[in-house]
Amino acid sequence: MNKKSGISLLLSLLACTSASASDAVGMEWLPIFKKCAEIEDDAERLACWDDLATRDPSELAHLAPTPAAPADSPPAPPAITVEEGPTPITDEIGRERVEGGREEERPEYSATVIRCEENQQSGQTFFFFENGQVWKQANYRRLRFRECRFEITLSEDNFGYSLYIPSEDRRVRVTRIR
Repeated sequence: MNKKSGISLLLSLLACTSASASDAVGMEWLPIFKKCAEIEDDAERLACWDDLATRDPSELAHLAPTPAAPADSPPAPPAITVEEGPTPITDEIGRERVEGGREEERPEYSATVIRCEENQQSGQTFFFFENGQVWKQANYRRLRFRECRFEITLSEDNFGYSLYIPSEDRRVRVTRIR
């Protein structure tokens, strides 16, 4: 959303507020809203808007413009504080991976696929193994095979199982259904 449409949206919302809300937050806040809208850096501008949006109107009383100052002194800009960002990363994050060394080797299994069937509605392929197991393609991307009788290597990783077809140099994410 660009700055102009953001100010327009904000003013429209202010116009729709009830009388009691407009007493608490009304047109006297326009300079504060403009201050946020004039910030060039996207992250700083968003932080300014977030700061205003998360505060109770009574908390913003100290930001309200003061009554007209003498003509010889320029008005002081409202003090808007920006809250800190995310918590900084500490040395503990990910330490278990470093101290544990290499992850243990997970076994790989070899099998023979004797038949493939494609679900016409979902596009998923079902793989029927020689030992009677049935595995289903985990995603919904249509697969095409030259022939559907091949050796595979099944391996487990952090996301589940994947079936590697060496003859086609293809890896397919799968889940067992039988």
